[in-house]
Amino acid sequence: MKGKRILITSVVVLAGVGLTWNQLRLSRLLKELRAIPPTGLTNTGAENLESAEAKLKEAEARYSEAEVQLDMAQQKIATANARLAQLETRLSQLEGGRRTRTTLRPAEPIADLPDMAEPTSLTNAVKRAWGPEQVAGAPDTFEAGDISTAWASREQDAGEEWLKLDYDNAVDIAEVRVRETYNPGAISKIAALLANGNEVVLWEGIEPQATAPVEMSFQVPSGVNARTVKVYLDTARVPGWNEIDAVELIGRDGSHQWAKQASASSTYAEPRVARGRGLEQF
Repeated sequence: MKGKRILITSVVVLAGVGLTWNQLRLSRLLKELRAIPPTGLTNTGAENLESAEAKLKEAEARYSEAEVQLDMAQQKIATANARLAQLETRLSQLEGGRRTRTTLRPAEPIADLPDMAEPTSLTNAVKRAWGPEQVAGAPDTFEAGDISTAWASREQDAGEEWLKLDYDNAVDIAEVRVRETYNPGAISKIAALLANGNEVVLWEGIEPQATAPVEMSFQVPSGVNARTVKVYLDTARVPGWNEIDAVELIGRDGSHQWAKQASASSTYAEPRVARGRGLEQF
């Protein structure tokens, strides 16, 4: 019995010693494992990070390149738009040179026209498209453009043209106000025709640049009394037809007058023909 106890005690002691030994080995192994860095996992993470950074840099480079290409494309579009605008302007001028005459009202021949000292003098019986009679009376062209309710010369960019306006009353002229509705800037001189037939220059020079429609005011020195005004244009100054809708005469007495009749050096309007008299009127 005593021997069995000794044997059991020895087994227990040995088991305890073995368990302790195993615990020591496990503890030591854990320490060793903790001391060893997780090399495989760390390297894989680093490689993944480096790959991600490389891809990010590549994406940033592509984005920068795309921005540069976009800027270049926008510049090309802007250049193309500017060129297109130039071509459209040129096309408009070319089409204007070939425009077909049209009338707002039937331009029937007038049976009995009075004899005229100037072949371009006009009556206001019928207002022809682009005829100088369009300048008589108050303005009726309210938009900018090649509109037939304003006067236009026969040719564009052809040099000097003139427009003569007659008013009801002679006044001491203070101001001549010209309403230009297409390609303004060609007016080169304003003159008054006196009762004795002499022509007096009221203003001469280069007209300020403006955008149509515009009422250009020409101030006049005092002392000129007249009822007829002549507006000169240098049509070569501004490309295209230079069209005028109305001319207002302002007196120093505060009076305002629209022209009662008008004549011109030339007109784009269809000529008037006096039936049976062989008289063509521009």
